[in-house]
Amino acid sequence: MYRIARQLLPIVLLLTAASCAKKYTKPDTVPQTPSSPGGPSSFPIVSLNQLLKDFRYTPEENCIPAGLLTTVTLAGGDTLVFYPWSFRDRMADTIITLHTVCIRTTVLHTPADMIMNRTTGSTLQGGMLRVAGHLYIEATMDGVPVKLSQYRVLLKHPRVSTERMDIAAGTVNPTDSLVRWRMIDSVAIGTTALGTDVDTMYVFDSVSGDGWIAATEPFDTATQKADINVYLSAVGLDSKNTAMFLVLPSINCVLPVTYSRYTGYFSLGDDAHKVREGMTAHLVTISRNGANYYYYEQKNLLIKDGMVITATPTLQTSDYIRTSLRAL
Repeated sequence: MYRIARQLLPIVLLLTAASCAKKYTKPDTVPQTPSSPGGPSSFPIVSLNQLLKDFRYTPEENCIPAGLLTTVTLAGGDTLVFYPWSFRDRMADTIITLHTVCIRTTVLHTPADMIMNRTTGSTLQGGMLRVAGHLYIEATMDGVPVKLSQYRVLLKHPRVSTERMDIAAGTVNPTDSLVRWRMIDSVAIGTTALGTDVDTMYVFDSVSGDGWIAATEPFDTATQKADINVYLSAVGLDSKNTAMFLVLPSINCVLPVTYSRYTGYFSLGDDAHKVREGMTAHLVTISRNGANYYYYEQKNLLIKDGMVITATPTLQTSDYIRTSLRAL
């Protein structure tokens, strides 16, 4: 739904805050896990984009008049505010008025949301992020993409919080199809509190561009960093058809756990990816063979450096996996 006010808001600090998120379906080229008890996999190579496609959310669409101050309240309570100058022609770079523009959005707040839609709490440099929410946004007019030049975003936090959040732009990694983040260099772009004790709303007054954006903040892992080693114990399942994630509920963060040909284990990777020792985490694996899904989870792991975990996925339905992820 939306409300239209025929008045202008003052222009606030302009922020270029999003990059295009192209879908890329290049297969995972990581070698076969040498420690897999089943030997070379008989399953086909599956990209993460393809592996998780049945779980991806259908975008919400709202069509609004361009050229007016318009507030769009999304299904989950997150809010977008478009100014009379928000929509521009991509070729001529002129302001669009007197036309209908359709906005397509996907909003993610929980670890389950993020896993099912291939977003992470990892930066492009491998750092960890404390996350309030992720938003994908695009705009079209008569089916043709238009430029989003400036708009306001209000993203809810999934739980009560007074933490400061800034904004980040998301990029889809062409190797694993996962979204990682780049913090935007700007001053005072995020605020902590609009809302009640139930709903904390993060406000970004001047956002530009389409694609993935996030309300997030770098998380300092301090000096005592830890990695995990996960052995995938399942005949035929390996790095070619398995997605593995570490969920850190205290900071609402999902990290990819990737296979190393040198160790034969799945792990967090180099030093930049490691987490703070002593954190509580949940380990999740999702594998796919044709139409069949395999799932494993281990909750409430107390992270210790060098710990070894054996993951044994079992055949499950997609509905079972959705329910399990939402219970993390």
